Amino acid sequence: MTVMNYGRTIIRTAFALCLMLCALQLANAQVARTRPTPDQLGGLKRALNEAGAPALSSTQEEQLKTLITAYQQNNPDPGPGAELQAAQKAYEDAILAGDSAAAQAAATTIAGLLSAATTTRLQALANFEIQALSVLLAGGDQTSSPQVAALIQ
Repeated sequence: MTVMNYGRTIIRTAFALCLMLCALQLANAQVARTRPTPDQLGGLKRALNEAGAPALSSTQEEQLKTLITAYQQNNPDPGPGAELQAAQKAYEDAILAGDSAAAQAAATTIAGLLSAATTTRLQALANFEIQALSVLLAGGDQTSSPQVAALIQ
């Protein structure tokens, strides 16, 4: 093989590899566009099915999806706020300085902030779950809703 043929072979091979990579990228992009969105109610539907309960009606599905969307919009994950970050920094600084009293004070502040955030989150979650349960009950009680009765067995 001459140097000229060897160079052409390398160029052809490189070009073929580039074409293959482009084809793979296009295929991945196409798959990403066609992925179905996850069903927000998939877990509940499976639980109802496994319990032998009636499936959700289209009205129930729409009401539950509306509740889920409202809950997610009204209760985003705020992450650690500035006050919590400052308390954590004070705690770390106190530890590094060997100041037990300051570390304990910062720990109390951190615990209070986390407790308040947890309380708020749990209250919002309880409200959401009560509203979701009322969609399943549809104005009746636990004995008149086969869906709820099947789920709590």
